[in-house]
Amino acid sequence: MRQPAKALELDLRATRATKESNALFFDTLAWAYFRNADAPTAIRTGRQALNLVPAGNALGQGLRSELEQGLAQFETTRKE
Repeated sequence: MRQPAKALELDLRATRATKESNALFFDTLAWAYFRNADAPTAIRTGRQALNLVPAGNALGQGLRSELEQGLAQFETTRKE
């Protein structure tokens, strides 16, 4: 992201436009918060993304794994 603040603004709009129902948009939003040095909000948003992907769904396992990796990175950075 070359313009983290602009990315955050656009990601917020996109997430709201989907009525906060798209895990991929929440993931992108979480990364935008993270790139704007807001790890706590990135973590909350990453968890929201995870909540939208049902556990046990074979198709969603790859996405869940990716979301969990991002969340782990947010949490690690927050502790440093």
